[in-house]
Amino acid sequence: MPNTIDICQTAELFATFEDNPVVVTTVGCLCVAYVLVVIWARRKDAQDQAKVKVTVLEDNDPFAQYHYLVTVYTGHRRGAATSSKVTVTLYGLDGESEPHHLSDPDIPVFERGGVDVFLLSTLFPLEELRGLRLWHDNSGDRPSWAVLLEMRKCTSGASEHSLHYTVNAQ
Repeated sequence: MPNTIDICQTAELFATFEDNPVVVTTVGCLCVAYVLVVIWARRKDAQDQAKVKVTVLEDNDPFAQYHYLVTVYTGHRRGAATSSKVTVTLYGLDGESEPHHLSDPDIPVFERGGVDVFLLSTLFPLEELRGLRLWHDNSGDRPSWAVLLEMRKCTSGASEHSLHYTVNAQ
């Protein structure tokens, strides 16, 4: 039979601080450290949530009716970010999209450990996604890049088909 916990007896043990100050101080410090770590983690989560948004590409045709989400996960290792201009072309069963420049005028993209989501539009359906061509122009002071890509066809907000690619462009 397990031991029962008596709250009154536990409170009495903390009242005997003079008899055992090291244990009470250690437990108190651990509790304070835990609270500080929780506060720090919540602030970091809030900062990450503020960065997440879908970027509508500037070179999308305003009359395009077929939409695709391209999610780019930049790696966490040192040197994973890129300052190059990145372009993507999607390939489907019924054709390919025009080349689209992946950029956001408001926030930096393709940062180390970052997640960037772009809404790419086409005038005609690509149907089932078969692949993509992703390239950058090696411009800027950090042209190397480690990236994981996800493409998703969007129809009325629902995901019909998605593909995942891991790319390691050095």
